[in-house]
Amino acid sequence: MEIKKFIIFLLVILFWNSVSFSKDLFEYLKSNQPPPLILGHIDFDKALNKEISDLNIYLGMSKDKQPINETFYWTLRNGSASHDEININDDKYFIISGCRPQSCPEKGFLWIDKKKKIVLGAMIHYFIDTRENRNEEGNLLVFSNKFTSYKKLPKKFKKDLNSWISILTSWDFENNNPNKPLRPTVTRFINLNNQIEQIK
Repeated sequence: MEIKKFIIFLLVILFWNSVSFSKDLFEYLKSNQPPPLILGHIDFDKALNKEISDLNIYLGMSKDKQPINETFYWTLRNGSASHDEININDDKYFIISGCRPQSCPEKGFLWIDKKKKIVLGAMIHYFIDTRENRNEEGNLLVFSNKFTSYKKLPKKFKKDLNSWISILTSWDFENNNPNKPLRPTVTRFINLNNQIEQIK
């Protein structure tokens, strides 16, 4: 009898795990919880990964090349000073920003149009392709699995992204200035075909 109960218990656990793994990203977004709490749900990262580019690229956040979708999630998990971060979850949009743990100048920005089911991401990073290819002022990488060109991205996304960047600061150790504006000087876009387009 005890063995039967154990088998039933095991089957129930396996069933709920399979339900969890199959959960769609937009199922998570039906919740009215604050974005950081939703982001922390079990398997949210797996659901998000399906909507974000999986291009293998070196951005200086790992030893070697790594899929963007895996790198991106970790730039959202940590919050810097509250005035730098955006947390919106209303009927139309889910927007959250964050920074890489122990390296807050490396940042992430997730923008989702719930109605149109558009998922867009952006990261501020300092390396591209190799350790030697470093931009001291920062690079902005934007990516989408739905658009072929940066020009086709929603105006609302571009406006929200620019508003976020306009408030970002970083520590300038050389001049002992904790509020140096963080303004990436190079922008690239990765489209639905995993092709990289340099914007500026």
